[in-house]
Amino acid sequence: MKITKKIREHYVDLDGIRLCYFESGREYQEEGTYLLVHATGFHARCWDRTIDYLGEKHVVAMDIRGHGRSDKTGPYTWDVFGRDLQNFITVLDLNNIVGAGHSMGGHSVTLAASMFPWRFARLVLIDPVIMAPESYKGSEYIH
Repeated sequence: MKITKKIREHYVDLDGIRLCYFESGREYQEEGTYLLVHATGFHARCWDRTIDYLGEKHVVAMDIRGHGRSDKTGPYTWDVFGRDLQNFITVLDLNNIVGAGHSMGGHSVTLAASMFPWRFARLVLIDPVIMAPESYKGSEYIH
């Protein structure tokens, strides 16, 4: 399948970090947004073929800090990636989200969904790295 969709590049500043994201389709609140988050060492454009299959749905794929076209500013820890994603969702005011994440992206999407369950309709987790609950003792993410 040849990629034919128009994918737009955008930037957002969050807590002093400039993050890049790519968007296709138009947002309709009742239909929600597909939020795609890549794995460690990848970037948002690895989702291009997936985006093409989603037709006219509203799709947002974000470059996590230190990846793709986003700022290369640490720290590069998974709790920070999750917090960046939470801030990103808040700034863009995304709701009715289908969050899809691969590996570290799955971890980040899960963290964001645990903090904002009302913003998510479903999760699609591809090989998410999620540890046993006791591994997160002392973390702000344990309720």
